[in-house]
Order: sequence, then structure tokens, then C-alpha cells
Amino acid sequence: MHIYAEIYQDLFDNKLNLVKEVSYSYFIENYTCSNEGQMMQMHRHIPTDFSCVHYLQFNKDQHKGLKIQNTNDFGEFTRLLLPNLYESTNNNDTESSYLYNTYEYTPEEDEMIIFSSLMPHSIPKQPKANKNRISIVSNIRIDECK
Repeated sequence: MHIYAEIYQDLFDNKLNLVKEVSYSYFIENYTCSNEGQMMQMHRHIPTDFSCVHYLQFNKDQHKGLKIQNTNDFGEFTRLLLPNLYESTNNNDTESSYLYNTYEYTPEEDEMIIFSSLMPHSIPKQPKANKNRISIVSNIRIDECK
């Protein structure tokens, strides 16, 4: 857990560009161990502020990552309203993920991602793999603004 504390402190000190100092807490929510046919339905981690997934064992050639639902109301219509833009962008690139109804993120093994707990997300149905897909899920809650 010590490494998580360092990562979370860096998030608040250097990445979020906060205008006030905050105190926060974090906790392990669960762990997942999955293989062929297993999945997790779309869900959110509210009322926390951030969700974190640490991919302990993950083979990007065999496992499915994280599917994130775009909650912008235009995500499901972009391909119809802006077809040239939609067709010319890469739906595997995080920079253009706002254009798509869903975005599927494929992590590297031992990677940790942090995202807003308001974002609906799921784990797609897993194919048969030589090893299990294993991750630790933690949540961060801002306790107080100073």
C-alpha cells in the first residue's frame, strides 16, 4: 500500500492543479481475478472522487481491459453528426475518446490507471487465457478542502 500512497500524493500535489489544499483518504475496494467468460456490468464508484485500477497480471494479447462509457450526450451521435471527423480519428487513442460512445482501454501489466469515479465503466467478457486477469481496485475520497 505504500506505493499507492506515493502515487496518490503525486496525483494531488502535481497532476490535478487544485486551487485549495485537500485532505483525502483511500481504500482498497476489491480485487478481480477473471478468466474465460467472466465480466463485470457497467457501474460507478460513487460517492468517492476517483477510482484506481492496478493491473497486477494482465496479458494485452489475451485479456480485455476496461470499457468506459462516454457520458457526454453527443458520444453516441458523433458518427452520424460529424462523420468525417469520426472516420478520421483513432478510437483506440485516449485523446479522441470523447468522440465515441464507449472507449476500451487496454493497459500494460503492472499499470495503474486513475479516473473519475463518476465515469461508468465495465470489464468486458474475458476470452480464454493462459493466466487469470488480476487487478486491485481502490477508491480515493476527498475528505476536506482547506
